[in-house]
Amino acid sequence: MGPFFKKDLLILWRERYDTLVMTIIFLIMIIILGYTTSSWVEKKNESLQMTVAIVNEDNDPSGLIAFKNAIASSSLTSEAQASLGLQAEQRLPAKSLIQILDSIDFVKSIPMDQDAAMQALKNKEITAMINIPAGFTLATLNKMLLDDGEGGSKITLTADQRGSMSVDVLQDVVNEFMQQVNLQTAIDHALVTKVDQYSKMDQTLTLGGREQIAGIEPLGSFQYYTFAISIIASLILAQTVALKAITEKREHVFNRILVTGSHPARYLFGKAGSIFCVTFVQFALLIVASQFIFDLFPNRSIKFWFGMVFILVLYSLCVAALTMLFTSLTFRIKESAATGILTLIIMVIGCAGGSFTPIYILPDWIKYVGEWTPNGLSLSIFISWIQHDNLASLTVPFLRLGLLCIVMIVMSSLLFPRRGRI
Repeated sequence: MGPFFKKDLLILWRERYDTLVMTIIFLIMIIILGYTTSSWVEKKNESLQMTVAIVNEDNDPSGLIAFKNAIASSSLTSEAQASLGLQAEQRLPAKSLIQILDSIDFVKSIPMDQDAAMQALKNKEITAMINIPAGFTLATLNKMLLDDGEGGSKITLTADQRGSMSVDVLQDVVNEFMQQVNLQTAIDHALVTKVDQYSKMDQTLTLGGREQIAGIEPLGSFQYYTFAISIIASLILAQTVALKAITEKREHVFNRILVTGSHPARYLFGKAGSIFCVTFVQFALLIVASQFIFDLFPNRSIKFWFGMVFILVLYSLCVAALTMLFTSLTFRIKESAATGILTLIIMVIGCAGGSFTPIYILPDWIKYVGEWTPNGLSLSIFISWIQHDNLASLTVPFLRLGLLCIVMIVMSSLLFPRRGRI
Protein backbone atom coordinates (compact mmCIF):
# COMPACT_ATOMS: atom_id res chain seq x y z
CA MET A 1 0.00 0.00 0.00
CA GLY A 2 2.98 2.29 0.57
CA PRO A 3 3.66 3.24 -3.09
CA PHE A 4 -0.02 4.00 -3.71
CA PHE A 5 -0.25 6.05 -0.54
CA LYS A 6 2.82 8.01 -1.63
CA LYS A 7 1.36 8.49 -5.13
CA ASP A 8 -1.91 9.98 -3.90
CA LEU A 9 -0.17 12.08 -1.28
CA LEU A 10 2.19 13.54 -3.89
CA ILE A 11 -0.76 14.33 -6.16
CA LEU A 12 -2.45 16.20 -3.31
CA TRP A 13 0.80 17.95 -2.46
CA ARG A 14 1.12 19.05 -6.08
CA GLU A 15 -2.26 20.79 -5.70
CA ARG A 16 -1.51 22.17 -2.24
CA TYR A 17 -2.13 25.76 -3.27
CA ASP A 18 -5.63 24.92 -4.50
CA THR A 19 -6.31 23.11 -1.22
CA LEU A 20 -4.99 26.09 0.75
CA VAL A 21 -7.22 28.50 -1.19
CA MET A 22 -10.25 26.29 -0.55
CA THR A 23 -9.37 26.17 3.15
CA ILE A 24 -9.28 29.99 3.26
CA ILE A 25 -12.65 30.11 1.48
CA PHE A 26 -14.14 27.76 4.05
CA LEU A 27 -12.73 29.95 6.83
CA ILE A 28 -14.44 32.98 5.24
CA MET A 29 -17.68 30.99 5.14
CA ILE A 30 -17.33 30.28 8.86
CA ILE A 31 -16.92 34.00 9.53
CA ILE A 32 -19.95 34.95 7.40
CA LEU A 33 -22.27 32.26 8.77
CA GLY A 34 -21.05 32.82 12.33
CA TYR A 35 -21.98 36.50 12.23
CA THR A 36 -25.20 36.19 10.22
CA THR A 37 -26.68 33.35 12.29
CA SER A 38 -25.47 34.38 15.74
CA SER A 39 -29.01 35.42 16.74
CA TRP A 40 -30.19 31.83 16.31
CA VAL A 41 -27.99 30.65 19.17
CA GLU A 42 -26.65 33.53 21.22
CA LYS A 43 -29.17 36.36 21.08
CA LYS A 44 -32.88 36.78 21.29
CA ASN A 45 -34.84 36.63 18.04
CA GLU A 46 -36.14 40.10 17.31
CA SER A 47 -38.99 38.65 15.21
CA LEU A 48 -40.45 37.14 18.40
CA GLN A 49 -40.86 40.50 20.16
CA MET A 50 -44.48 40.80 21.28
CA THR A 51 -46.74 42.89 23.48
CA VAL A 52 -49.35 40.92 25.41
CA ALA A 53 -52.36 42.34 27.23
CA ILE A 54 -53.23 40.65 30.54
CA VAL A 55 -56.97 40.83 31.22
CA ASN A 56 -57.11 39.67 34.84
CA GLU A 57 -60.77 39.40 35.85
CA ASP A 58 -59.76 37.45 38.93
CA ASN A 59 -58.80 38.92 42.28
CA ASP A 60 -55.82 37.14 43.83
CA PRO A 61 -56.21 38.58 47.37
CA SER A 62 -59.92 37.80 47.47
CA GLY A 63 -59.35 34.30 46.16
CA LEU A 64 -56.60 33.70 48.70
CA ILE A 65 -58.76 34.99 51.57
CA ALA A 66 -61.67 32.80 50.45
CA PHE A 67 -59.38 29.78 50.35
CA LYS A 68 -58.02 30.48 53.86
CA ASN A 69 -61.55 30.93 55.17
CA ALA A 70 -62.52 27.60 53.66
CA ILE A 71 -59.69 25.70 55.32
CA ALA A 72 -60.23 27.58 58.61
CA SER A 73 -63.78 26.24 58.77
CA SER A 74 -62.64 22.71 57.99
CA SER A 75 -61.67 19.97 60.42
CA LEU A 76 -57.95 20.28 59.64
CA THR A 77 -55.44 20.83 62.41
CA SER A 78 -54.06 24.31 62.98
CA GLU A 79 -50.63 23.18 61.69
CA ALA A 80 -52.16 21.86 58.46
CA GLN A 81 -54.17 25.04 57.99
CA ALA A 82 -51.06 27.20 58.44
CA SER A 83 -49.09 25.00 56.02
CA LEU A 84 -51.81 25.12 53.36
CA GLY A 85 -52.15 28.87 53.79
CA LEU A 86 -48.43 29.32 53.22
CA GLN A 87 -48.53 26.99 50.20
CA ALA A 88 -51.40 29.01 48.73
CA GLU A 89 -49.54 32.31 49.14
CA GLN A 90 -46.50 30.88 47.33
CA ARG A 91 -48.47 29.26 44.50
CA LEU A 92 -51.01 31.82 43.36
CA PRO A 93 -51.61 30.65 39.75
CA ALA A 94 -52.48 33.98 38.13
CA LYS A 95 -49.51 35.69 39.78
CA SER A 96 -47.19 32.84 38.68
CA LEU A 97 -48.31 33.15 35.05
CA ILE A 98 -47.74 36.91 35.01
CA GLN A 99 -44.28 36.45 36.56
CA ILE A 100 -43.42 33.89 33.89
CA LEU A 101 -44.42 36.25 31.09
CA ASP A 102 -42.43 39.09 32.67
CA SER A 103 -39.34 36.85 32.88
CA ILE A 104 -39.31 36.21 29.10
CA ASP A 105 -37.10 38.79 27.44
CA PHE A 106 -39.10 39.05 24.21
CA VAL A 107 -42.52 39.41 25.89
CA LYS A 108 -43.87 42.71 27.21
CA SER A 109 -47.03 42.26 29.29
CA ILE A 110 -49.48 45.10 29.93
CA PRO A 111 -52.50 44.89 32.29
CA MET A 112 -55.71 45.97 30.53
CA ASP A 113 -59.45 45.56 30.85
CA GLN A 114 -61.44 43.49 28.36
CA ASP A 115 -62.71 46.31 26.13
CA ALA A 116 -59.38 48.13 25.95
CA ALA A 117 -57.56 44.90 25.12
CA MET A 118 -59.99 44.01 22.33
CA GLN A 119 -59.64 47.49 20.84
CA ALA A 120 -55.82 47.34 21.07
CA LEU A 121 -55.85 43.93 19.41
CA LYS A 122 -58.07 45.26 16.64
CA ASN A 123 -55.69 48.20 16.12
CA LYS A 124 -52.71 45.81 16.12
CA GLU A 125 -51.21 47.62 19.11
CA ILE A 126 -50.74 44.29 20.89
CA THR A 127 -49.93 40.81 19.63
CA ALA A 128 -52.37 38.90 21.80
CA MET A 129 -54.37 39.06 25.00
CA ILE A 130 -54.57 36.54 27.83
CA ASN A 131 -57.80 36.39 29.81
CA ILE A 132 -57.71 35.12 33.41
CA PRO A 133 -61.36 34.48 34.39
CA ALA A 134 -63.01 35.41 37.67
CA GLY A 135 -62.71 32.81 40.40
CA PHE A 136 -59.60 31.28 38.82
CA THR A 137 -57.44 31.61 41.94
CA LEU A 138 -59.92 30.06 44.38
CA ALA A 139 -60.92 27.19 42.09
CA THR A 140 -57.30 26.37 41.18
CA LEU A 141 -56.07 26.46 44.81
CA ASN A 142 -58.94 24.20 45.89
CA LYS A 143 -58.01 21.68 43.22
CA MET A 144 -54.25 21.94 43.71
CA LEU A 145 -54.09 21.81 47.49
CA LEU A 146 -57.33 20.13 48.56
CA ASP A 147 -58.27 18.09 45.48
CA ASP A 148 -61.68 19.70 45.70
CA GLY A 149 -63.76 20.67 42.68
CA GLU A 150 -63.03 20.53 38.97
CA GLY A 151 -60.21 23.08 38.96
CA GLY A 152 -60.02 26.64 37.75
CA SER A 153 -61.67 28.04 34.67
CA LYS A 154 -59.62 27.90 31.52
CA ILE A 155 -57.20 30.70 30.63
CA THR A 156 -57.98 31.96 27.13
CA LEU A 157 -55.53 33.32 24.59
CA THR A 158 -56.86 35.61 21.87
CA ALA A 159 -54.75 36.71 18.91
CA ASP A 160 -55.30 38.18 15.47
CA GLN A 161 -52.20 36.51 13.96
CA ARG A 162 -52.93 32.81 14.36
CA GLY A 163 -50.22 30.72 12.82
CA SER A 164 -47.50 33.32 13.33
CA MET A 165 -44.32 32.27 15.11
CA SER A 166 -44.76 34.76 17.99
CA VAL A 167 -48.32 33.63 18.71
CA ASP A 168 -47.30 29.97 18.53
CA VAL A 169 -44.50 30.62 21.03
CA LEU A 170 -46.88 32.47 23.38
CA GLN A 171 -49.39 29.64 23.13
CA ASP A 172 -46.64 27.15 23.99
CA VAL A 173 -45.74 29.21 27.06
CA VAL A 174 -49.33 29.28 28.31
CA ASN A 175 -49.83 25.58 27.57
CA GLU A 176 -46.61 24.73 29.38
CA PHE A 177 -47.73 26.73 32.38
CA MET A 178 -51.06 24.89 32.56
CA GLN A 179 -49.37 21.52 32.06
CA GLN A 180 -46.92 22.27 34.87
CA VAL A 181 -49.77 23.28 37.18
CA ASN A 182 -51.66 20.08 36.35
CA LEU A 183 -48.52 17.97 36.72
CA GLN A 184 -47.66 19.56 40.05
CA THR A 185 -51.20 18.90 41.27
CA ALA A 186 -51.04 15.25 40.20
CA ILE A 187 -47.66 14.79 41.91
CA ASP A 188 -48.95 16.37 45.10
CA HIS A 189 -51.94 14.07 45.28
CA ALA A 190 -49.86 11.01 44.39
CA LEU A 191 -47.14 11.60 46.98
CA VAL A 192 -49.06 13.22 49.82
CA THR A 193 -51.52 11.01 51.68
CA LYS A 194 -52.18 13.38 54.58
CA VAL A 195 -52.83 17.08 54.25
CA ASP A 196 -50.52 18.00 57.11
CA GLN A 197 -47.59 16.53 55.19
CA TYR A 198 -47.61 19.60 52.97
CA SER A 199 -45.47 21.32 55.57
CA LYS A 200 -42.64 18.91 54.68
CA MET A 201 -42.67 19.76 51.02
CA ASP A 202 -40.86 22.67 49.38
CA GLN A 203 -42.34 23.10 45.93
CA THR A 204 -41.70 26.03 43.64
CA LEU A 205 -43.08 26.46 40.16
CA THR A 206 -40.41 27.75 37.81
CA LEU A 207 -41.17 28.34 34.16
CA GLY A 208 -39.99 30.65 31.41
CA GLY A 209 -36.80 32.61 31.04
CA ARG A 210 -33.56 31.21 29.73
CA GLU A 211 -31.94 28.40 31.65
CA GLN A 212 -28.58 26.73 31.30
CA ILE A 213 -28.35 23.13 32.45
CA ALA A 214 -25.54 22.51 34.89
CA GLY A 215 -22.57 20.78 33.30
CA ILE A 216 -23.47 21.76 29.74
CA GLU A 217 -21.56 24.50 27.94
CA PRO A 218 -23.65 26.76 25.68
CA LEU A 219 -22.90 26.41 21.97
CA GLY A 220 -22.13 29.55 19.94
CA SER A 221 -22.72 30.06 16.23
CA PHE A 222 -18.98 30.28 15.48
CA GLN A 223 -18.37 27.02 17.32
CA TYR A 224 -21.17 25.31 15.41
CA TYR A 225 -20.16 26.48 11.96
CA THR A 226 -16.45 25.90 12.55
CA PHE A 227 -17.21 22.20 12.76
CA ALA A 228 -20.12 22.12 10.30
CA ILE A 229 -18.13 23.85 7.54
CA SER A 230 -14.93 21.93 8.31
CA ILE A 231 -16.87 18.69 7.95
CA ILE A 232 -18.37 19.66 4.62
CA ALA A 233 -14.89 20.74 3.48
CA SER A 234 -13.66 17.22 4.25
CA LEU A 235 -16.51 15.70 2.23
CA ILE A 236 -15.64 17.87 -0.76
CA LEU A 237 -12.00 16.84 -0.38
CA ALA A 238 -13.07 13.19 -0.36
CA GLN A 239 -15.00 13.78 -3.58
CA THR A 240 -11.96 15.47 -5.18
CA VAL A 241 -9.67 12.54 -4.37
CA ALA A 242 -12.22 9.99 -5.57
CA LEU A 243 -12.69 11.80 -8.88
CA LYS A 244 -8.93 11.51 -9.51
CA ALA A 245 -9.75 7.90 -10.35
CA ILE A 246 -11.46 9.08 -13.55
CA THR A 247 -8.17 10.45 -14.89
CA GLU A 248 -6.25 7.38 -13.70
CA LYS A 249 -8.80 5.14 -15.35
CA ARG A 250 -8.63 7.10 -18.60
CA GLU A 251 -4.84 7.01 -18.63
CA HIS A 252 -4.80 3.29 -17.74
CA VAL A 253 -2.96 3.89 -14.48
CA PHE A 254 -5.08 1.29 -12.75
CA ASN A 255 -4.44 -1.27 -15.47
CA ARG A 256 -0.70 -0.78 -15.17
CA ILE A 257 -1.04 -1.35 -11.41
CA LEU A 258 -2.77 -4.66 -12.08
CA VAL A 259 -0.04 -5.70 -14.52
CA THR A 260 2.53 -5.34 -11.74
CA GLY A 261 0.65 -7.98 -9.74
CA SER A 262 -0.48 -5.63 -6.99
CA HIS A 263 -3.82 -6.32 -5.33
CA PRO A 264 -6.56 -3.83 -6.34
CA ALA A 265 -7.36 -3.20 -2.66
CA ARG A 266 -3.94 -1.63 -2.20
CA TYR A 267 -4.93 1.06 -4.69
CA LEU A 268 -8.13 1.72 -2.73
CA PHE A 269 -6.45 1.83 0.68
CA GLY A 270 -3.72 4.07 -0.72
CA LYS A 271 -6.35 6.73 -1.42
CA ALA A 272 -7.86 6.19 2.03
CA GLY A 273 -4.48 6.71 3.72
CA SER A 274 -3.74 9.92 1.85
CA ILE A 275 -7.16 11.45 2.46
CA PHE A 276 -6.89 10.55 6.15
CA CYS A 277 -3.75 12.66 6.48
CA VAL A 278 -5.02 15.59 4.44
CA THR A 279 -8.40 15.63 6.21
CA PHE A 280 -6.76 15.67 9.61
CA VAL A 281 -4.43 18.53 8.65
CA GLN A 282 -7.12 20.63 6.96
CA PHE A 283 -9.62 20.16 9.79
CA ALA A 284 -6.97 20.96 12.40
CA LEU A 285 -5.96 24.12 10.50
CA LEU A 286 -9.55 25.36 10.42
CA ILE A 287 -10.00 24.71 14.14
CA VAL A 288 -6.70 26.38 15.06
CA ALA A 289 -7.40 29.39 12.82
CA SER A 290 -10.90 29.77 14.25
CA GLN A 291 -9.54 29.46 17.78
CA PHE A 292 -7.10 32.32 17.21
CA ILE A 293 -9.65 34.50 15.41
CA PHE A 294 -12.81 33.86 17.45
CA ASP A 295 -11.41 32.45 20.72
CA LEU A 296 -13.83 29.53 20.42
CA PHE A 297 -12.79 27.62 23.52
CA PRO A 298 -11.40 29.93 26.20
CA ASN A 299 -9.93 28.37 29.35
CA ARG A 300 -10.36 24.80 28.15
CA SER A 301 -8.18 22.09 29.69
CA ILE A 302 -5.54 19.91 28.03
CA LYS A 303 -7.97 17.02 28.43
CA PHE A 304 -10.46 18.84 26.20
CA TRP A 305 -7.91 19.30 23.41
CA PHE A 306 -6.69 15.69 23.61
CA GLY A 307 -10.31 14.59 23.33
CA MET A 308 -10.75 16.85 20.33
CA VAL A 309 -7.73 15.27 18.63
CA PHE A 310 -9.06 11.78 19.35
CA ILE A 311 -12.45 12.60 17.82
CA LEU A 312 -10.73 14.19 14.83
CA VAL A 313 -8.75 11.00 14.23
CA LEU A 314 -11.96 8.96 14.25
CA TYR A 315 -13.63 11.43 11.91
CA SER A 316 -10.65 11.33 9.52
CA LEU A 317 -10.97 7.54 9.42
CA CYS A 318 -14.65 7.97 8.55
CA VAL A 319 -13.77 10.34 5.69
CA ALA A 320 -11.17 7.83 4.48
CA ALA A 321 -13.84 5.12 4.38
CA LEU A 322 -16.17 7.48 2.53
CA THR A 323 -13.41 8.20 -0.01
CA MET A 324 -13.04 4.46 -0.64
CA LEU A 325 -16.78 4.24 -1.30
CA PHE A 326 -16.72 7.28 -3.61
CA THR A 327 -13.74 5.82 -5.50
CA SER A 328 -15.54 2.51 -6.02
CA LEU A 329 -18.64 4.34 -7.26
CA THR A 330 -16.48 6.34 -9.67
CA PHE A 331 -15.29 3.12 -11.31
CA ARG A 332 -18.85 1.83 -11.58
CA ILE A 333 -20.65 4.83 -13.11
CA LYS A 334 -20.11 6.79 -16.30
CA GLU A 335 -17.41 9.42 -16.22
CA SER A 336 -19.81 12.15 -17.36
CA ALA A 337 -22.19 11.41 -14.48
CA ALA A 338 -19.66 10.75 -11.70
CA THR A 339 -19.16 14.37 -10.64
CA GLY A 340 -22.87 15.13 -10.57
CA ILE A 341 -23.80 12.02 -8.61
CA LEU A 342 -21.10 12.49 -5.98
CA THR A 343 -22.00 16.19 -5.62
CA LEU A 344 -25.66 15.26 -5.18
CA ILE A 345 -24.73 12.75 -2.45
CA ILE A 346 -22.69 15.40 -0.62
CA MET A 347 -25.49 17.97 -0.86
CA VAL A 348 -28.09 15.52 0.46
CA ILE A 349 -26.06 14.29 3.43
CA GLY A 350 -24.84 17.84 4.03
CA CYS A 351 -28.41 19.14 4.39
CA ALA A 352 -29.57 16.15 6.46
CA GLY A 353 -26.51 16.25 8.71
CA GLY A 354 -26.74 19.94 9.62
CA SER A 355 -23.69 21.10 7.67
CA PHE A 356 -25.58 23.97 6.03
CA THR A 357 -28.31 24.81 8.56
CA PRO A 358 -28.33 24.21 12.34
CA ILE A 359 -29.50 20.67 12.92
CA TYR A 360 -31.82 21.66 15.78
CA ILE A 361 -34.15 23.63 13.46
CA LEU A 362 -34.63 20.71 11.07
CA PRO A 363 -37.73 18.46 11.16
CA ASP A 364 -37.47 15.42 13.39
CA TRP A 365 -37.40 12.91 10.52
CA ILE A 366 -34.50 14.74 8.87
CA LYS A 367 -32.66 14.79 12.21
CA TYR A 368 -33.10 11.02 12.44
CA VAL A 369 -31.73 10.51 8.93
CA GLY A 370 -28.87 12.93 9.65
CA GLU A 371 -27.83 10.91 12.69
CA TRP A 372 -26.79 8.10 10.32
CA THR A 373 -24.81 10.23 7.88
CA PRO A 374 -21.03 10.54 8.34
CA ASN A 375 -21.17 14.31 8.73
CA GLY A 376 -24.30 14.41 10.91
CA LEU A 377 -23.03 11.77 13.33
CA SER A 378 -19.57 13.35 13.51
CA LEU A 379 -21.03 16.83 14.07
CA SER A 380 -23.19 15.56 16.94
CA ILE A 381 -20.10 13.95 18.51
CA PHE A 382 -18.10 17.18 18.28
CA ILE A 383 -20.99 19.19 19.76
CA SER A 384 -21.48 16.69 22.60
CA TRP A 385 -17.79 16.87 23.43
CA ILE A 386 -17.87 20.69 23.47
CA GLN A 387 -20.89 20.75 25.76
CA HIS A 388 -20.24 17.80 28.06
CA ASP A 389 -16.47 17.23 27.91
CA ASN A 390 -17.05 13.55 28.73
CA LEU A 391 -15.79 10.77 26.46
CA ALA A 392 -17.69 8.10 28.39
CA SER A 393 -21.00 9.63 27.30
CA LEU A 394 -19.92 9.29 23.65
CA THR A 395 -19.41 5.53 23.71
CA VAL A 396 -22.58 4.79 21.72
CA PRO A 397 -21.94 7.51 19.08
CA PHE A 398 -18.36 6.22 18.69
CA LEU A 399 -19.67 2.69 18.13
CA ARG A 400 -22.16 3.97 15.57
CA LEU A 401 -19.44 5.90 13.78
CA GLY A 402 -17.23 2.79 13.75
CA LEU A 403 -20.11 0.71 12.40
CA LEU A 404 -20.70 3.29 9.68
CA CYS A 405 -17.01 3.14 8.69
CA ILE A 406 -17.10 -0.65 8.49
CA VAL A 407 -20.25 -0.58 6.35
CA MET A 408 -18.67 1.91 3.91
CA ILE A 409 -15.44 -0.11 3.70
CA VAL A 410 -17.37 -3.33 3.00
CA MET A 411 -19.53 -1.61 0.38
CA SER A 412 -16.49 -0.09 -1.33
CA SER A 413 -14.78 -3.50 -1.40
CA LEU A 414 -17.85 -5.12 -2.96
CA LEU A 415 -18.29 -2.35 -5.54
CA PHE A 416 -14.61 -2.03 -6.46
CA PRO A 417 -13.76 -3.83 -9.73
CA ARG A 418 -11.79 -7.05 -9.65
CA ARG A 419 -9.03 -7.94 -12.09
CA GLY A 420 -10.09 -7.76 -15.70
CA ARG A 421 -13.34 -5.93 -14.96
CA ILE A 422 -12.28 -2.34 -15.52
